[in-house]
Amino acid sequence: MSFSRMLPLFLLVTVVSLSCVEDKDYGEANNLRPDINRNVSVNTDGNVAEDEQVALDELINLPFKPVESVFRENEVSAASDSDRVPGPTDRRLTVVLRFSEEDTIKVMGKIKGEKAPFDAVVEPETWFPAELRAKGDAAGDQQLKGKGYGAKPFTKSPWLNGSIVRVDETDYFVLTLQTS
Repeated sequence: MSFSRMLPLFLLVTVVSLSCVEDKDYGEANNLRPDINRNVSVNTDGNVAEDEQVALDELINLPFKPVESVFRENEVSAASDSDRVPGPTDRRLTVVLRFSEEDTIKVMGKIKGEKAPFDAVVEPETWFPAELRAKGDAAGDQQLKGKGYGAKPFTKSPWLNGSIVRVDETDYFVLTLQTS
């Protein structure tokens, strides 16, 4: 065999041999960094919302089937403008619903008679649909503006108190219900 034919074989054997070198730690790699944040527990579901229609149907009444829905249940914290201290079982359910144009009209018909409408502002959360978060960004003040109404047509025990806000210029509604 000539040298020019053996050179590629020699290089291949050399590369394979060098890649087979054992990589030992000897206990020093972990000592290169200080012991910071090694025992931190991270809630990977912290910004995750539910989107399962069946689970939502069990929690609230849905007079019409939404095109899109996401929801999240949280513990209630004490409001700064209230003397009431929330109990250990007080919970808040936030639901973002988007209906078809036809069903949006029907929903509006159901909720308009419940309570006098009021101007409302909703802070978009990280788990809200991208369209709503972008609408809040476009407004410049990171808020979604709309009209609020009573949420009686959507309530189901234990979620008996709350309101529903139709976000201006959309078919989105933000329903907020509490157990207390």
